[in-house]
Amino acid sequence: MTIEETHGGQSSAVELSTTTEPENTSSCCWASTNKAPDKEPIIANPPSKDVAGTTLTKVQQSKLIDEPKDEDSKKLKHKHNDNRLPCRERYEQMCEEMKTLNEYKQARLVRRFVQSLAAQEQAELPIEIENDLLWILMRSMLREVDETGSKSTSYELSEEAIQTLYAVATTQPAFEKQNKHRALDIAAQLNGDGFIDGAKNNWKSMSPTARIEALTTIANRTAHQFGLPNVELVPYEEKKRRSKVVGQFSQDKILINTRGDLMDDFREVFNTVVHEVCHAYQAQLVEKSMADGMTSSHPDFQQVFAFWLNWQVYMPASRQSSEHRQYRMQPLEAYAWSTADIIVEAALAGNK
Repeated sequence: MTIEETHGGQSSAVELSTTTEPENTSSCCWASTNKAPDKEPIIANPPSKDVAGTTLTKVQQSKLIDEPKDEDSKKLKHKHNDNRLPCRERYEQMCEEMKTLNEYKQARLVRRFVQSLAAQEQAELPIEIENDLLWILMRSMLREVDETGSKSTSYELSEEAIQTLYAVATTQPAFEKQNKHRALDIAAQLNGDGFIDGAKNNWKSMSPTARIEALTTIANRTAHQFGLPNVELVPYEEKKRRSKVVGQFSQDKILINTRGDLMDDFREVFNTVVHEVCHAYQAQLVEKSMADGMTSSHPDFQQVFAFWLNWQVYMPASRQSSEHRQYRMQPLEAYAWSTADIIVEAALAGNK
């Protein structure tokens, strides 16, 4: 799974991946498997609705895929796809019916429920319902990739449903409000001694080494404000002119593309570094929440769970405008883009 950040351009990564083990130095995730886990992956407990799930053989799986018009599907068509009913009522009916179904039929119901949502309903879908739907789809997808990596038709349909949900993903309101205040505080701290002002004014004349040193200082100061240790900043040069990737986050490292044309704009590079630190913070937040046994009663549970789900099924950037919007709107990226923008704009405004 690759996180390729671009500010002012678009990356060429196009595949939606459920791989959670870092494949190379550009991977952003910290958990591990692209096959069915031995037990259900989870933070502390399942999302808000308790749904039943059983494991099927490959023959049973293919039978479910090849016979789409079973009795459960007919019930769904009549009850859960009825746009005359309010969204939440259809959702609750679906959850009630899923209690007697295995996880593959649950995923099918969820896919059709997502397809039934009108644009306004999608936009107003509460984060806890989004998480429930994503959880069911993701859990099914992890079992629909065989040992060779081949993906079933059902996998691809679930992938499309997840893309739809990512395109309208929301942030938990209380978390968003708290985060905005923290972002402004971070900007004020970066402003403290005029360091940002100096870096901005002298950027054009700075040597490549001096630029990396300045960006490392920015990365570490930002990381400290997030409660993180120093973040290693690793410079590299991407020779391909088509590449617009400025930076990437990999575990505890930030990779910065030092190719001249990508390093000239201080604002863009500053934004990229802060953006990648935001990904480091997300990884720490999820990992700590798991270690602490966060439960659904915690006020930040739904947002942390949304980040965790997104680690499992992450959509890289794409050249396609519609897919790029979905990439920008998925929880991990929506948070990193908006938070970095707040910090950078406030920091630069304070140093004019």
